[in-house]
Amino acid sequence: MKSIVKSFGRDPLLRWVVLSVIMFFFTALGVHFLLYAPLVSQSQELELQLTKVKSEYSRQQNLSTELAKLEPVQERLDNFRSKLTRPFSSVAFSSDMERFISESGVEILAQSYSPPRIRGDFQNVEVNLRISSEYEELRKFISLLNESQFLVVIEEAKLESRDAKILGDLDLQVRFLRGGNASD
Repeated sequence: MKSIVKSFGRDPLLRWVVLSVIMFFFTALGVHFLLYAPLVSQSQELELQLTKVKSEYSRQQNLSTELAKLEPVQERLDNFRSKLTRPFSSVAFSSDMERFISESGVEILAQSYSPPRIRGDFQNVEVNLRISSEYEELRKFISLLNESQFLVVIEEAKLESRDAKILGDLDLQVRFLRGGNASD
């Protein structure tokens, strides 16, 4: 070992090689700790953020899918609110009924309307119909009641079959909010 130290002091090439190796070693350590380690740490941080973003994107995609499923429900609720807040108009309701009768083929034998009656937060107009129809025509008529611009509820139906026809009494109620406002 003493000979290496003596030759190190005398031999410039050996001195240059040893110092170069030491410099290379410390440079490698410096590069590792000053550049590479922070870059690895930053890369890991970015990967973690990317994972979070992917998770949030997936969650928002799921919410978007659920929202798309709710849109038809919202449309039906808006339609229901519109029917509920529309005050009764005998002219408009008669127009609806005429259209339903002509489209379904149901024959109205008798009809009567009551004046609006208050029941809780609602006003109700009772409509009594005496009808004659075939089964499919009656189904079509009842289905068309949902298309009315008013909220129409079948309170009672008394039906009997006679000579391949259905005769019946339908007690309907047209309901609407008293103040005309549905709370949101």
